[in-house]
Amino acid sequence: MKPEYVGHRKRIKEKFDITGLTGWHDYEILELVLSYCIPRRDTKPIAKELITRFKSFNNILDADRKKLEEIPGISKH
Repeated sequence: MKPEYVGHRKRIKEKFDITGLTGWHDYEILELVLSYCIPRRDTKPIAKELITRFKSFNNILDADRKKLEEIPGISKH
């Protein structure tokens, strides 16, 4: 039996293809975006930490780069 995270990136991208972002939580949108930026890594914990720390998607986009880099998994690139 495979762990549930196997194929997760594929499933989240398929979900986006079907529904767009309608009904998505901010952390799910971040997870999708991060999956294109961070290869071969589970981006859900990073997305949830970003939301916890910055409270909203817009606050993350407006955040200082140095503050973003304090999150494990987020770097200059």
